Amino acid sequence: MTIAPIPKWDRPEPTKYPLDYAELTNIDISLTKTTEGKLQLVETIRDALTRVGFWIVTGTDFTEEEIEHQFALAQAFYNQPLEERNANKCDLANGGYFGYRGAWERKINGTDVLDNMELVNIPKYTADYADTPRHQLFRDHEAAIADFHRRCWYEVAKPLFELFALALELPEQYFVERHDYERPSQDHLRYMMYHPRSKEDDAKCNNLWSWDHTDYGSLTLLFSQTVSGLQVQMPDGTNKDIRPLKGSIVVNIADTLSFMSGGYLKSTIHRVHRPPPDQDHIHRVGVIYGCRPNDDVPVVVAPSPVLVRLGIATPKNTAITADAATAAEYIAARVKAVHASSTYGAAPGTVFKHKNLQILENYGSANSKSI
Repeated sequence: MTIAPIPKWDRPEPTKYPLDYAELTNIDISLTKTTEGKLQLVETIRDALTRVGFWIVTGTDFTEEEIEHQFALAQAFYNQPLEERNANKCDLANGGYFGYRGAWERKINGTDVLDNMELVNIPKYTADYADTPRHQLFRDHEAAIADFHRRCWYEVAKPLFELFALALELPEQYFVERHDYERPSQDHLRYMMYHPRSKEDDAKCNNLWSWDHTDYGSLTLLFSQTVSGLQVQMPDGTNKDIRPLKGSIVVNIADTLSFMSGGYLKSTIHRVHRPPPDQDHIHRVGVIYGCRPNDDVPVVVAPSPVLVRLGIATPKNTAITADAATAAEYIAARVKAVHASSTYGAAPGTVFKHKNLQILENYGSANSKSI
């Protein structure tokens, strides 16, 4: 069977509007290839880990052509008829997050406006997921997607986990062993699309396309694209835009890694705001890798000497007890709570709790009129 070539992705032009950009730490991941470079980066990354939880990764072995091809695949997926996209839907009611979730299916909490985001999550390419349903487009282009998928973990996530362990004075492979690519986990490569909405509808939602939130897993890798809107909450509570940098990856810490450090590593609060006027008509494509702990890993605080000295790690919260949620349990519970609902967005200050783990569902101001 002849497979049609994927049309190239036309990267949108950056906004010409002046935005208030966050100054983020730049981690040259190529330095992790030597012991000296690794030790240098441990010191560089401490502020990013504990203060903001967002940073930029450069120096990867991904070529610009490889990254652009992933955006092209995402664009090709969303150019398909809805019937084809719906061929493999997420089992959200049971906490399943592999497959497709459509846009315009849910109302934004407290409004009559429909959610404008759709996504598809592609599981790992390992024996455990050999029989997992995948869209035909992804089967046709499996070689390119599988290679990119694995390299996100081996070339970016794995060296970062080693840096985190060294920063916490843990064995270097401590987090790597709990996020092993070859074992079952909820890791996925995500193609995402935000669709433009009218000014009137966005005004009803505080001009937010995604409310102030943290991510479920351990690390999120966002491949840089040029449509503005992604904002990170700074330590002073202000929200600042992320400056696009071609070929880079924006990385943030997420819930399970924050839980494993007793909150020492900050799960980054971020949101997606309506883009500036010269970009608010563009369908915003995203390529993201979500890294989660292995399904059977209990989410408890790591016995780090650093955390012990700070009084964060204690015999009680490092112990694996019957109340300790596994990574798979926590993620499935959050997926059900957030995505299986007929509305999008909890009220500001809403708390989600599962076993020993607790997180806010919406970090927006309690005075916000919606989401």
